[in-house]
Amino acid sequence: MPFDIITCGSATVDFFIHTKQNVLDMERNHEHFLCYPRGAKLLVESLQHRVGGGGTNTAVSFAKLGFRTGFVGSIGGDQYGQMVRAALKKDQVTFLGIESAKDTDCSFILDSAEDRTILVYREASKDLPFRDLPKTKFQSKWFYCSSLISPALESLGKLAQLAKERHSHVAFNPSQYLIRAEPKKTREILRHSDILICNKEEAQLLLDKSSTPDRLLQGLRKFGPNIVVITDGKQGTHATDGERDYFVAPHHIAVVETTGAGDAFASGFVAGMAKTGSMVFALELGTTNAESCIEHIGAKEGLLTWKQALQRMHQLPVRVQRSIGLVRNT
Repeated sequence: MPFDIITCGSATVDFFIHTKQNVLDMERNHEHFLCYPRGAKLLVESLQHRVGGGGTNTAVSFAKLGFRTGFVGSIGGDQYGQMVRAALKKDQVTFLGIESAKDTDCSFILDSAEDRTILVYREASKDLPFRDLPKTKFQSKWFYCSSLISPALESLGKLAQLAKERHSHVAFNPSQYLIRAEPKKTREILRHSDILICNKEEAQLLLDKSSTPDRLLQGLRKFGPNIVVITDGKQGTHATDGERDYFVAPHHIAVVETTGAGDAFASGFVAGMAKTGSMVFALELGTTNAESCIEHIGAKEGLLTWKQALQRMHQLPVRVQRSIGLVRNT
């Protein structure tokens, strides 16, 4: 049976580390740094671990929202790889990837409140040869591509190209490190994409400039995607479908932990587009899913089912501002 959506990306085990140390927040060249005492042994107040990674986070989100979902990625044969498999099975996501001889990816989230620093160990996710993937099973209406690094990035690009050859829809959510490390390959995937979702910093990196939201949206559409969405944290979300521009202001919500918020928004937005084709509804659903996510520790704990999302949207409506129309020079 064909899938509704297949995601491709990383699978990790995330460790959330909170210390009792009063961390010093320093600013230099407009960047903030969290500083720990040199040579000190710091007590950890709490340590929790969850399955994460852009590929599995979005796969589980789509499954919760009622989509027949597959996940393409690489995990190790170690205990952490087994954790990933169990998490996917629990939420009825079909594993379409490979088991590598390398270690499953891990990340370490330090003092993860509104501001967090993440240390990422990439190993198995780099090992994703396209020739070994079960491509005959890649029958899906939608494909969602998140970030991978070389050599697995080659497979991500080939998957996006295969999806377009099969007339599937492609959504792409690149990361800052991918854009910095592989700008040419990132733009090649964009050429095969229908939807681009990124944050403001990623948008500026892709265009190699700072600009107003409407000009960023217009510039990014020239890479190929018809629909572009730019998130900017507390400052809200800007989007365009080429006919109208949209803006969403977030609610003031008590933040518990922000890891996974971007994946929750992106999966909610794509799910909304896949089910309704409405930009307004998709922005409402993406925002609602992300706001629920940041009320919990872990990237998957706050993800909503379709019914839960509709209930929350009714109780806490998301306001989407729309332009009447756009006249732009081509």
